[in-house]
Amino acid sequence: MTKTIDRGNSGGESRGQDRASDVRGRTFEVSLDDLGGFNFNKLQAFNKLSIEEIGNVTFIEADAEGAGGNYETDPDLTTAIGTLLAEFGVSGTLDLLNVNGSTADTFRAIWDYLDDAYVAFGPNDPGINELFVNLGVEYVDFLADGGTPLTFDTVKFSEGSRDQNMHDNILGNINSGSLDARGLLDDYGSLIPQEYLDRAIYSGNASAEGGPAHDAVRAFDYDKGWDREDYIETFLGTVDDRATDAGNGIEMIFGDGNSTGSYAITRHEGAGVELAIKAKERGIGDLDPDDIIDNGDGTFTYYVATGDTDSRSTVVRSTWNIDWAATVTEAGDDSLDDIVFKLLLDIDSTAAEEFVDVSVTGTEYFNGPSGSAPWNGVDLQNSWNYGFFPGFDATEEGTYTAKLEAYDAGELIAVQTIYVEAMNIV
Repeated sequence: MTKTIDRGNSGGESRGQDRASDVRGRTFEVSLDDLGGFNFNKLQAFNKLSIEEIGNVTFIEADAEGAGGNYETDPDLTTAIGTLLAEFGVSGTLDLLNVNGSTADTFRAIWDYLDDAYVAFGPNDPGINELFVNLGVEYVDFLADGGTPLTFDTVKFSEGSRDQNMHDNILGNINSGSLDARGLLDDYGSLIPQEYLDRAIYSGNASAEGGPAHDAVRAFDYDKGWDREDYIETFLGTVDDRATDAGNGIEMIFGDGNSTGSYAITRHEGAGVELAIKAKERGIGDLDPDDIIDNGDGTFTYYVATGDTDSRSTVVRSTWNIDWAATVTEAGDDSLDDIVFKLLLDIDSTAAEEFVDVSVTGTEYFNGPSGSAPWNGVDLQNSWNYGFFPGFDATEEGTYTAKLEAYDAGELIAVQTIYVEAMNIV
C-alpha cells in the first residue's frame, strides 16, 4: 500500500539551514510497509506533512548494562528514518517525525540511524558526515530553544577505554577543526555560533578522561547551566597548585611544611572548584597510608590516636588536626562571585552529629601579617585542632565528621566528607 503526500508551500521557511530539507511543493510516495506500518496524516491547518507519533520507543544505551558498544532503538526505526532523511534531510525529518512526543527522542532516533550508517560505511562517507553536521546545526537550535542536552545518553562505550555521551558526540561534529577536516567549514561555519565552533572535542576515550578537552567541555556546559554526570571527581591525592604557596606545588598556603598530599578531594570540574580535607598528626604530618580508608562512596576515614599534646593544664590540643583547602580552579574563574565555601565540623563524639561552621577561619592565611597570598574573596584554607573547641576532651574516643562544601548562587554543588576515628592506642 502506498500513500501520496503533498507538502504545499506553507509560506514559511524550512526548519533550520539543512539544504536537503526544503520539501515544499514536493510529492512523496512511500510504502507504509517499508515504514514499519506507521501512518502519515496531513496537517490541514498549514498544508504541511506530519507523521503520526511513533510511540513506545525505548533507547538502549551503549554501556555495560545496555547494548555494549552500540546505542540502539527498540523497535528498529532504520527504514523509516532512512527513507525520511533521503527525501527530506535532517531538518525536514525533525519537522515531520515525532518519536514519543519528544523532540529530544527524535534527535536520539536520528542519531542512532546516522551512527549505524557511520559504522557500516566508515568515517569518510561525505553524505553521512554532512548529515551529522546538519544534525549538529539543528541540535544547537534545540539547545537555544531550551531543549535538555543529551548528556545522559551513553552512545560510545567500551569497558575501560571509552565512555562518550550523545551531547559530546553531536557537538564534536561541528567543532571548526572537525568541519575543516571534512571540507565542510566553508559551507557550515557561518551557520554555527562561534562558541560551538570553538568548543573542544571530547572523545570519551580513557586517554582523554580528565584531560584538557574533558575539562573544557565540562566548564562550557556548566556555564550554560546544563547537567552532566561527569562533573564530580573524587579521589585521595594532591591538591591543585592554586592551593599551594605561590603555586609552588610543594606546601600549602596556610604554613610552612604543610604537605599537599593525603587529602580527600572532590573536584567539580564544571564549576571549577576543589574541596580538599584530611586529618593529620599534629606536629608530625600525614598519616600512614594504611590509616586512611576509602569508604567507596566518595568519603574517607582517617584513623588517629587520642591524646592531649599540650602540657599546659589550661590548654587542650589533640594529637590530630584537620587540614582543609577550598579552591577555585582555572575553570571557575568566570564565576568567582557566585562561589561560597563552608567548613562544617562535627563536635559530637558519638554516632550523632552536631556541626559547627568554622569557615571564617579560612581567611587567616590570605589576609593579615602572616598571609602569603592575595585573597580572591572566595578561596579558604587552614588547619584546625579540635582542642580549639571549648570543653573538648582530647583523650576521649569518638567518631567525628568533617564536611567541606561548595555552593554556587546558593545551591550546594559539591561536598567532600571525611570521618575521623579517634582511638585509644596502647
